[in-house]
Amino acid sequence: MTADPAPAQPGTLPRVSAESAADVQPPEAAPAGIDPDRLGDLLVRQDGVVEVHGLHVWEISSDSPALSAHVLVVPSGDCHAVRRDLERLLWEKYSITHTTLQVDHIGSAAAVQDVAITAASMGVTDDDHCEDAHGPVHRPGPHEH
Repeated sequence: MTADPAPAQPGTLPRVSAESAADVQPPEAAPAGIDPDRLGDLLVRQDGVVEVHGLHVWEISSDSPALSAHVLVVPSGDCHAVRRDLERLLWEKYSITHTTLQVDHIGSAAAVQDVAITAASMGVTDDDHCEDAHGPVHRPGPHEH
């Protein structure tokens, strides 16, 4: 890929030449072989996890996938242990080593600010939800993507 040698304006990216544009992966495209919906469903099936949303998977380079997500755990759960377990799972199943996981307890102030719709069985009311789930919401059991 070749970039335009002209200096970029502050806060902008260099322009990519037309002949190399075909080599550029769209920003929201997941790496080959990784289905974000299936990955989100796998994450939410782990012990203590109630919901996963704001899930993004991309490539830093051709052999270096990255992931970020907001993960909600049960109120009594060890969010640090859940994060470590999810990171290990991501490494073992998808070779993802670059992760940013925001892990909060369901009902916590941080989760309330950034939570989509959460399972009613957890006792969370509609007042505890944000308006924007930042993409698909993954919960245990059947759900739409």
